[in-house]
Amino acid sequence: MAKSSEMPDDVQWHFIGPLQSNKAAPLVKTVGLNKLACIETVSTMKLASKLNRAAETWNEESGIEETKKLGIYIQVNTSGEESKSGVSPGEEVINLAKEISSECPMLSIDGLMTIGAPGDYSCFDTLVKCREDVAAALGKDVNDLE
Repeated sequence: MAKSSEMPDDVQWHFIGPLQSNKAAPLVKTVGLNKLACIETVSTMKLASKLNRAAETWNEESGIEETKKLGIYIQVNTSGEESKSGVSPGEEVINLAKEISSECPMLSIDGLMTIGAPGDYSCFDTLVKCREDVAAALGKDVNDLE
């Protein structure tokens, strides 16, 4: 996080990897929504709520006129492996997306992501289906989600 201030202003950060909910506010505050493009590993409402509050606070304290939202990708465990994080495909990912959409106005669901099982390309077929289901549930065009 500390290196974000050393990078050019036009660099857009994508945070990939596990993020503990207690680190959400420091991440948003340190990097700022002008540089933090998205968090790619959101799989709980607890983390989404913390990120939403952090984005609200950043907007209040930044002094900018235009409100900035924080982009997120919902992490889906398409392989079903216990060693992988993420919500399950189907109702679980749909329900989380709907809850984030209704309860976290400072977050923008920009897409879904997965870390599939090595060599199992069907994980990506599952992710495509999840993307279609989430887009339909949110009333979005499927091409608006990555």
